[in-house]
Amino acid sequence: MTIDDPFEPSLMKRHREMMEKYQRDQDALWQNSTALRAIDDYARRGSISETMAAMTRFDDSMSLSAVHPHSVIDPYNVTTSQWLRAEEERIRALTFVEMATPRLDIAALTGFTTHANATRLLANPLHDATRLGLDALSLQPAVTAALAARQGYEDLYRLPSLVETTKLLQETLAVQSAADRYGIELSAGALTTSMQAMQSPWMHPDHAFLSVRSFTEIYAIGESLRVSNPFEDGISAALRTSIGDWRTVTALPDAIFVEPSARTSFYQELGFDLSIADFTAPAFDEATALAGLGLEIEGESDDEEDADVLRSERATRQFQRFERRFRKWLNTMMTATYGPNWIKHRVPGALVQAWKESREKEVRAGLPQRELLEYADWGDYITILVRNDNWNDIFKPIFTRQEAVKESFTRIIPVRHCVMHSRLVTQADDLYARVEIHRILRAIERIV
Repeated sequence: MTIDDPFEPSLMKRHREMMEKYQRDQDALWQNSTALRAIDDYARRGSISETMAAMTRFDDSMSLSAVHPHSVIDPYNVTTSQWLRAEEERIRALTFVEMATPRLDIAALTGFTTHANATRLLANPLHDATRLGLDALSLQPAVTAALAARQGYEDLYRLPSLVETTKLLQETLAVQSAADRYGIELSAGALTTSMQAMQSPWMHPDHAFLSVRSFTEIYAIGESLRVSNPFEDGISAALRTSIGDWRTVTALPDAIFVEPSARTSFYQELGFDLSIADFTAPAFDEATALAGLGLEIEGESDDEEDADVLRSERATRQFQRFERRFRKWLNTMMTATYGPNWIKHRVPGALVQAWKESREKEVRAGLPQRELLEYADWGDYITILVRNDNWNDIFKPIFTRQEAVKESFTRIIPVRHCVMHSRLVTQADDLYARVEIHRILRAIERIV
């Protein structure tokens, strides 16, 4: 089906009706997502009896007759995450198109994308709608309209000329204090070269100055993390003006782990400047890579790891490798100072007990036993690092201040949770991951 004008009134009316029906169906399907995941998890373990029992429970509770009761959604499939990222960009696109086109039903389209994400639709929505037992044909106009809206949003961006880039950059550097805030030298020549190296359109015609300012901020963050100590007071303070001040965060709201909008609002309340991440996905990836904040983490890799991580998206792969590297470094540092039994003497007993219980649970499920430290949650690392004896003996020279390391590690928790549980990852999440992963790696690599 070809749509010349996705905003034509009769089409949008039909679209709203379809979205209402689709949203009702997706609400019902979402209620059964726990059962679907249980079926999938049992099947992965090869437990036929448990799988069949879970399917029976799912049949009994199924309220959406259009969905085949034995359709299993695979939340670990690599294309799932690619679709989720595309859907996030579509939501952002629709938000911007709303400003220029009031006729567009943003609520309906956002509802479509939100519930599509919730049910883990894969890269081809029409194919996977059929796979889930939904009426694929009824979704085609909505998908086409959403794609058209996203394309319209991306078409707003363009590649600036060298003359325009130079002029806007001069104006930006004249009024922006990024260099002073981060305590670095920002070379206009190097910045211009990076901007001209962009292959994806990145400048918004109506907000050209803001685009240049955001690019410059990303570049300044990347440059600042190249210094000898990325946790020094000046850099920590400068990052708070860009990505938020997390020093007072003692608990994370449950909603931010489920709803991207709640997470974004939470970030904004802490002072995150959303304009920094206001690029199309390809341009954002390019800009951060040029700033030295690319996601590819070089390091140890073997066939077993690659086979495992290829089931998920790039971000999942990088988080896995990053956490493995950090855990190995932590074990090396603690063992060198306190000996091989450091967990017994330098980790709170409650944490050790929780790790042992997690290990016992996995072993009972027939999974191979791993090293005890591998059962630690990300927040457990904070406890180990800032414990007074560990901090004074090892970590203070590396991370400077306890509040800085707590802040850095806490910023990672929401996006890590979303990545590891196959939830939608926004570009704000992405920026947090890029900044703090590179920051932590630079800090520990000065020691190893």
